[in-house]
Amino acid sequence: MEVDIEFLETPAVVCGDIVFRSHPLWSDCCAAVYRIRDFGSRSVFRELFGEFVKLFPYHPTADNTYVVVAADSVGIVVLFWICRHFEHTALDDLALLIHFMTLVRNWTLAEPDGVHVLDDVEELVILRFWCRQMGGLPKKARKTIRELIARIRQSKQTPGKQ
Repeated sequence: MEVDIEFLETPAVVCGDIVFRSHPLWSDCCAAVYRIRDFGSRSVFRELFGEFVKLFPYHPTADNTYVVVAADSVGIVVLFWICRHFEHTALDDLALLIHFMTLVRNWTLAEPDGVHVLDDVEELVILRFWCRQMGGLPKKARKTIRELIARIRQSKQTPGKQ
């Protein structure tokens, strides 16, 4: 499956069998992919994952749930919460998705930007958030964001090297 988003380094970032492709206007963006299990047990993403599993028990795991952190050279950051085995697409589940996105906003200060993909056939959900403040994110994610932005800025100073 291919998903076009505006915030990814060219040519693409792979998350399982999902390929995120960059929008041509956003060629100065980079991204990093983490499984939930990559974060420490006290990480806000692990805590959010615990709530996610309570709300949606069929079949998210720490191995099939991801966070993609994308940033551009001016520091605009987008988070994607991705679950590769998501069987919750009924009308009642939409209210639970809204509740979960509100939890993400309250716990990380990342503003919900929408449900990017909700696919019953593929059993896939991708939630998108704008991250205007990094203070609520785990240290690992903040460090990644700083590294991505530095990498983009350095590649702009030395064209041809990435």
